[in-house]
Amino acid sequence: MHNTDYARKKDFIDKTIESLHKIVPVIFRRKDIPKLFGECISVGNMANLGSNGPPFMRQGRHAIYERETFLLWYRTQLEKQNIQEGLEK
Repeated sequence: MHNTDYARKKDFIDKTIESLHKIVPVIFRRKDIPKLFGECISVGNMANLGSNGPPFMRQGRHAIYERETFLLWYRTQLEKQNIQEGLEK
């Protein structure tokens, strides 16, 4: 991947995470993820990730996520899919 492609993708990911940080509540339920993330992450996929996904805790029957750790995990996923794959080509 060219440096300009890398920089463009990195900048896009940075801006995406920054925007999400402003709208995602400090604590949120798994079932709210599609609404918060524009349907690009499904509830089922999150449940299936288990320990490979972001850390969560239970509150009754709900899986609860904390914003900072979730967005850190999400950034890592975006970078793996968009930046690291480009470097391997």
